[in-house]
Amino acid sequence: MAPRRSLNLIGLAVAACLPGIAAATAETDPGNEWMEGSDQGVASLTYGNPETVEDLLFWLICENKKKTTELTVYDDVTGAKVGQPILIELSAGAAKTSIKGQIATDGMTGYLFPQAKNIKVKPVIEVLRAKGPVTAKAGKLVTTLPEKGRAEAVAKFAKAGALD
Repeated sequence: MAPRRSLNLIGLAVAACLPGIAAATAETDPGNEWMEGSDQGVASLTYGNPETVEDLLFWLICENKKKTTELTVYDDVTGAKVGQPILIELSAGAAKTSIKGQIATDGMTGYLFPQAKNIKVKPVIEVLRAKGPVTAKAGKLVTTLPEKGRAEAVAKFAKAGALD
C-alpha cells in the first residue's frame, strides 16, 4: 500500500462525499476500489482505499466553478525532484493519452508523485472508459489500475464534472 499522504482542502471536501523501476499493481490490494464523489461543483474520481482519504493511488478532480482540473498518480517517483517535469502516459487497450505534469510532494512525508494541473479531461476519460486495466506511466514508474468497478465510477464522474 502507498505511504500515507495528505490531500488539499478540496480533496477532503470531495472525499467526505465518498460512501530504479518502481511498479505498483493496484489489483493486488483487495481493499481498494474506484470511487466518484461530487459536491458544490467539484467532481472527483479516485482509486484507493475507501476507509481513508490518505490511501489513494489515483485522483482526478474537476472544479467546475473555477474551471480547473488536476490528475495525480500517488505513487513514489524515486530520485525525482519537486517541480521536475514529467510525462504521465495513460493507456488501456488501444486508448492512450499523454499529459505534461510535474513532480509534486505533500510536504509532510517528502513522498514524490506525478501530478498534472489544468489538463483536458476528455482524453483521460476516454482511456478510463476503455476495457481492461489502465496503465499509468510516469518516467520509470508504472502503476496498473484495475478495470473492476471503474466503468460505473467514470460514468458518474463524467456527468458531474464539466468536461472540456
